[in-house]
Amino acid sequence: MSITQTNRPKRSHVFFLKLALGVFVLIFAAMIFLNQMKAKGIADFLANKPETASPVTAMTVKASEWTPIIETTGLVRPNQGAMLSAQSAGTVSKVLVQNGQSVKKGDLLVELDSSVERASLQAAQAQVVSLRQTYQRYANLAGSGAVSRQELDNAKAAYEAQAANIESLKAAIERRQIVAPFDGKAGIVKVNVGQYVSNGTEIVRVEDRSSMKVDFAIAQNLLDKLHIGQKVTATADARKGETFAAKVTAIEPAINSSTGLVDVQATFEPEDGANYYPECLLA
Repeated sequence: MSITQTNRPKRSHVFFLKLALGVFVLIFAAMIFLNQMKAKGIADFLANKPETASPVTAMTVKASEWTPIIETTGLVRPNQGAMLSAQSAGTVSKVLVQNGQSVKKGDLLVELDSSVERASLQAAQAQVVSLRQTYQRYANLAGSGAVSRQELDNAKAAYEAQAANIESLKAAIERRQIVAPFDGKAGIVKVNVGQYVSNGTEIVRVEDRSSMKVDFAIAQNLLDKLHIGQKVTATADARKGETFAAKVTAIEPAINSSTGLVDVQATFEPEDGANYYPECLLA
């Protein structure tokens, strides 16, 4: 009785284990079958799907001339420009130029007080007349032996020294006169009558804008693409939307050692150059 009761649970356990294994095998087989059917359905769909049409744009190709472009930035400068400064210390006695006035080469713009130098010049000019007469008289008497050679040499030295002193005083007076070095336009006068200025004090700027230029630099490997007379087109932020024509007028024969670039200068056409101020940045 006890043996029979022990065997029944074992047989029942084995039966359920086999049943579960059979169910698992059926489910696994069903999944494989479904996946195969799905893959076959996708393959059939792709095989029967029509090709997608892609839009195509057609255009006529025409031959045209291509001009290489070198882009860089540069600074505008006038044909000539200089800040005139005092060459010696003194008090401003005359201001003869107005702000923005057109000037000619040699025009007196500003003068420092030179009353002391002028007085000394007058005294020297008066003395040189007497010294010249003495030297000429000694020269005439030297032929007859009335004066010694030493006296003649002393008279000559005194006369030549005074003549040199006169030239020195004239130069000193000229150094106290600020004159226009070339035709152009004066800027803002920075001194007033009665003001004391020292050596090197800025007086007024003069610029010749008759021919405006632009300085720029390019890389060494672009040098073979540049030549004298080549066209340059410039634009500026201050005048957006406008372009101005220039031509290459100078190429530095040596490479700039500090930048490794080649400096180039172009000159604007007169009507275009008038639109720019010096030191204006161009592209």
